[in-house]
Amino acid sequence: MVTLRATATLCTLLVAVGCGALLGYRIHEHPDDREDPDVDSVAEGGCADAEIVALASLFGDDGLPAADAPVGRRLALEGNPEGVLICSQRGCKFECCDNSCGYEIGCAYQLGEGLSAVCLDHEDFRCGGSDCSAYCSPLSQAPEHDYRFVGTLELRGGRLTLALDEYCRADD
Repeated sequence: MVTLRATATLCTLLVAVGCGALLGYRIHEHPDDREDPDVDSVAEGGCADAEIVALASLFGDDGLPAADAPVGRRLALEGNPEGVLICSQRGCKFECCDNSCGYEIGCAYQLGEGLSAVCLDHEDFRCGGSDCSAYCSPLSQAPEHDYRFVGTLELRGGRLTLALDEYCRADD
């Protein structure tokens, strides 16, 4: 009797784990979440026609955009961006729940953190997938390289956004 009960419990456990694996409830890399190796570099002369501005100079002590931020001006910012994924929050028992992910239009990437962040807006930037297999493209969710971003600084809904003309790898 004990052996039969133990066997039934083990079978139930294996079926549950097997079904979870078949349903995709495990985190795995998305093929689009990689840095594009073909991005131009600053060393090759790219992104060189705009003044480089320090990110911190765009914000006041309170972390909000500074009153004298050069809104409307073409400039360059340098740094290591991060992908800004927005995922639905449906719960489950697995390490990921297959929640769909996307991004706020005009802010798939940002430089800085919290209130002191600048959104990076470019037609090629996007994030998506699910919490089991998310991606940001073309720089990945967490790029290994620093980049220079060149564009016009805008204030959109109280948030600074750099509308990009071009971007280049800065640390080659």
